[in-house]
Amino acid sequence: VMAATSVSFGQTQVFDFRGGSRLKESRARTGFSSYVKDPDGITRHMQVVDPDVNYRTFPAVAAGIKLGHKIAEPPANHLWIDYAGPPDTVPALSFIDVEQGKFDPAAVKGKVVVVGATASALQDLRTTSTTGQQSMTGPEVHANAILTALEGFPLQSGPWWVDVLLVVALGT
Repeated sequence: VMAATSVSFGQTQVFDFRGGSRLKESRARTGFSSYVKDPDGITRHMQVVDPDVNYRTFPAVAAGIKLGHKIAEPPANHLWIDYAGPPDTVPALSFIDVEQGKFDPAAVKGKVVVVGATASALQDLRTTSTTGQQSMTGPEVHANAILTALEGFPLQSGPWWVDVLLVVALGT
């Protein structure tokens, strides 16, 4: 699955060379991979493209490939990420070690693998609900979002009246 951060009319520019798309030839799929911060600066949700565009999130596409069927995504306001834990909870391998064969193949066999940069200089770091003062790398956020999709998006927003009840209860 190739990550795409911009979508125009349901199409991306992934493998789009000189006006002709090579995506179909590559047999790769694409998924929207951007995340939006909540008003407090914390990344808690997956971001979806306008539903009229009919474009799926990167985590749902990756989970669907793993499970062998399309994953039903809940409405956009219910795409909470269920983080497995703080940063470095998801196991990571160095790409150099993989390229040089210095890893145990059992560590990746049958698993969803996210390939991405983790260097802080690339600024793909996010504050999440589990990070405290430490940031989580973009690939680990993606891994947590994919795990959330594999688990069927278990976190849901509560009904609006619960918010009102809490405001009234805390205001007294």
